[in-house]
Amino acid sequence: MKKRLITFLFIVLLISLFVACSKDDNNNENNNNNENNNNNNNVVENNNNDDNDNNDNNGNNNNDNEENETVNASELDFNEILDDLEEQTDGIASVYYETDEVQVHEEEEYEISLNGYVVVELEDFHQNFAIPFDSEDEGAVLLAHVTIKNKLDEEIAYVPTFSLTYNGADRYPGPQKDLISEESQLIEMLRDNDHVLEAKETVSGYVAMNLRTYQIDEIDSVGKASFEVPPAGDEYDADEYSYVNEYGSKTEFTIVVSEEGSEREKESAKFYPDATVTDNMGNKTMVKEKEDIGETKELGNSKVTLEGYQFTEFEPNENEAPRFEDFDEGIIILTVKLLIENGEDEAIDLSSQSSKLTLNDGKQYTLHELFLSPYGYGDIIEKGEEDEAYVVFVLDKEQYDKIWKDKPFELEYGPLKGEETIDLSKGKTVEFDLPE
Repeated sequence: MKKRLITFLFIVLLISLFVACSKDDNNNENNNNNENNNNNNNVVENNNNDDNDNNDNNGNNNNDNEENETVNASELDFNEILDDLEEQTDGIASVYYETDEVQVHEEEEYEISLNGYVVVELEDFHQNFAIPFDSEDEGAVLLAHVTIKNKLDEEIAYVPTFSLTYNGADRYPGPQKDLISEESQLIEMLRDNDHVLEAKETVSGYVAMNLRTYQIDEIDSVGKASFEVPPAGDEYDADEYSYVNEYGSKTEFTIVVSEEGSEREKESAKFYPDATVTDNMGNKTMVKEKEDIGETKELGNSKVTLEGYQFTEFEPNENEAPRFEDFDEGIIILTVKLLIENGEDEAIDLSSQSSKLTLNDGKQYTLHELFLSPYGYGDIIEKGEEDEAYVVFVLDKEQYDKIWKDKPFELEYGPLKGEETIDLSKGKTVEFDLPE
């Protein structure tokens, strides 16, 4: 009996060992298969990664820009920057006006945007700031968030010599570096990299400008201020205070300091941008306008198209009134919109335009008012390009109402001038009848 039991137990042990070995073999085989599958998957993934290396590299800049845009959105936190302002100045800030409306200036080489701004009154600040604010206890600050983006595949340079101007201003504020922390300031970010933006790089930060409290009232009175923005360049020569080659042109962003000012600015957008509008010289009321005329004539090797015109009644503000003191019975401004296609061998200078308006059935004429032109030095149309051009005439309202308004108006434009006032169209001009 004992022998049979021992024999039975021995057989059971052998069977158990056999089963266990079989399971181990199967498990090992499965593990090996799984490892092979994982290795195969790794090869596929690595191959995909290899295939996508170029795409990833090409997309790096886009990803960087997307990250920057996300950072920009989070950076536009006026509460945080106002806390910083109070900490740096040991003052108390109260918001006067705030907007997150974005203004963008595009050039082929770069883009710059004003992403929003806040105007605050600052009180009870440290006496170190008494001189900048011209007061021991009150002042105002403009905090603007600005982004500069390099669109090229190579470096560009940007020196942010921003300033604030408005009609009748007696001073022109610029960036003040002591109002907020350096790490928040666009100017310091650019200075730290020698004013260089790498290929496809985007830089964002705040610009702080100190104002006197009376300037807030003055800006609100005239309606708006201009945040002046300089152009970029390929390389900045610090010894010459200029770029080796300049990119684009200067521009201006609009700053209003109240809701009323914002509404006035929206209303003025319907008017052609002559100097009465761009320099905020007064108030306009539309009298008559015509758009989409589209009449084209050749002048020299170029083409001039009459696009439209506006007759507006104009009331100058207090600062500009002396310029119009001869117009006792009111003022009518005629602004004519042209499109010029430059077919010359050099640039056309818009600041030296010539034009004449004939009225009263040819019995009278008046010349284009250069001081109301929106153009200054460096405003040109490059050869091979086209752009809008505006010419402006000042008319006596009484004569307009009684004599001129129901009679033909004839515009003579030209000759075209180059950058050094060289006559590009050999004295020739073009004439347009302003249609009803």
